[in-house]
Amino acid sequence: MQANAHLNHARFARGFTLVELLVVIAIIAVLAALIFPSLSRAKQRAYQVGCISNLRQTGVALQLWLGDNGDLLPPGEAGLSEGWGLYAGQKALYGPSDGGNSKYRLVYYLATYLGSPAPDANKDFFCKIFSCPGNLVYNQDLPGGTTNFTSYRSVTPANTSLGGQGYCGFTNWGPFGFAAGSWMQPSHKITDISQVTPLSQAWAMVDVDAVGDPGLAGIPDYIVAPEPVHRKVRNYLWFDSHVSGEPVSAAPDGNYLYPN
Repeated sequence: MQANAHLNHARFARGFTLVELLVVIAIIAVLAALIFPSLSRAKQRAYQVGCISNLRQTGVALQLWLGDNGDLLPPGEAGLSEGWGLYAGQKALYGPSDGGNSKYRLVYYLATYLGSPAPDANKDFFCKIFSCPGNLVYNQDLPGGTTNFTSYRSVTPANTSLGGQGYCGFTNWGPFGFAAGSWMQPSHKITDISQVTPLSQAWAMVDVDAVGDPGLAGIPDYIVAPEPVHRKVRNYLWFDSHVSGEPVSAAPDGNYLYPN
């Protein structure tokens, strides 16, 4: 009886053989190879869905701004009286560290509608809703912090300069105007857009990256993703407030939509 007990104890205490361990490791490796791509795709999809949600909220905020400002797009009367509009690159950061440029960015005017603090000349704020979640992750290791990057770009006169071949048939003006150089001009009313094209066919903002916007990527003030954040699609916010994911252009410069 005692001998049998020792025999059973030895049988259960011997552990795994090297071959058994290798088989288990191989099985785990195969399972990981099958699961990880699916997890990566799911994570990318989650980023895109989060980005779409943020853009939708931004669209609602823009409509609220229009209701409070006589249908005049940001920067509103201030820009109209001074003759300037907005920059192309849209950051979620606004405050003194932006070097006095915040008033040329859309978030400056929509922040309170998005639940963020009103602009303060002495304090920086970061409006998370105004940033793409995928872009936020991509830039998390930036030197000096995680907030001074550009997630989106707005439409400017540069997008309209192709006339009938360009953005929605506009010829020489952009809905938000522009804040610098020979294209400097104030913003327009939303009704100015609807007289040219349906609001559902004119985009206000889009995911920005160096493929679609190499010129913007070359400006030191901007930090943009080197390639489309959502890989094969970019998210667009349209002036009727709907958001869509559109395929990245196959053109060499990956340019943005010109939906004529």
